[in-house]
Amino acid sequence: MGLDLYSMVLTVRNSLGRLVTLIDVAAIIAVIWALRGALRVARGTFITTRLRGPPRANLIFGAMKQIIQSPDPGALFETWAREFGVVYEVPTTLGGRKIMLSDPKALAHYYSRETWTYVLTEDTRLILRRTFGPGILWAQGEDYKR
Repeated sequence: MGLDLYSMVLTVRNSLGRLVTLIDVAAIIAVIWALRGALRVARGTFITTRLRGPPRANLIFGAMKQIIQSPDPGALFETWAREFGVVYEVPTTLGGRKIMLSDPKALAHYYSRETWTYVLTEDTRLILRRTFGPGILWAQGEDYKR
């Protein structure tokens, strides 16, 4: 079940009832990208060592389309961990990047130090549960304490 972006755009209508065009979608994406860039500059970005990782398949979606369309995203992440090492970076939407840790000791260290700043959203919990099952990565609060 592939996503056909063009057919999705053609079926979306705005509040005025007129058809949303590709130009409208491009303008919205450009505004979001510009706001994201302004936010990064405003809060200051840290310059870190560039990590190896999968190539950016698409400027807008990064590798997210490949992850979402994969029948087993966990296997995809395991493949990348074997290819790029236990710490690698995955390109995300609108030029972003996420650092992936797959070393158990590094994960334990991270979670023991970052208890307040790492709170999962419901969407993230759903993805983690689907990918890894209801384990330590998915758990938080009382579930995590058990």
